Amino acid sequence: MRPAAAWTGPGLAVALAALLLPAFGACQKAGGPASGPSFSELRQRLDEAQTGLTSAASEGSIERVAELDRSLAATLDAIESRSSSLDLLSRESLNIQIASARQCLAALDRYAASGDVDLVTAQLKQLGPIVNEVDTILERGVRIESAK
Repeated sequence: MRPAAAWTGPGLAVALAALLLPAFGACQKAGGPASGPSFSELRQRLDEAQTGLTSAASEGSIERVAELDRSLAATLDAIESRSSSLDLLSRESLNIQIASARQCLAALDRYAASGDVDLVTAQLKQLGPIVNEVDTILERGVRIESAK
């Protein structure tokens, strides 16, 4: 009598498949189809917010900078909520870039409140590469969406 014999060879493979298949299906469904704006729409909103911030700072319109700052923060929130549709590496990279962007936006808010256009401009120069990296990751998201 060998009860372990049932758990070798094909019997083991069938048992493992039966155990892991439901778990794998749940993982696939967790990412699921994302609701909300598409990655291409989010890229456009990100670009509009960045362009608006840059032009407002160059014009010296501090009130507009504060308004567009909030708009960019809302866009980052929407991007973060869609990040579950990305692969793991892109999602983690996006989380890091969004955290960095939020730190820049917090500083930008302080500088805009103080009315210092030079500091606002300097902070926007730091924010630019971060936003560009977020845009690059969103571009990957667009390719993922179009492949589905």
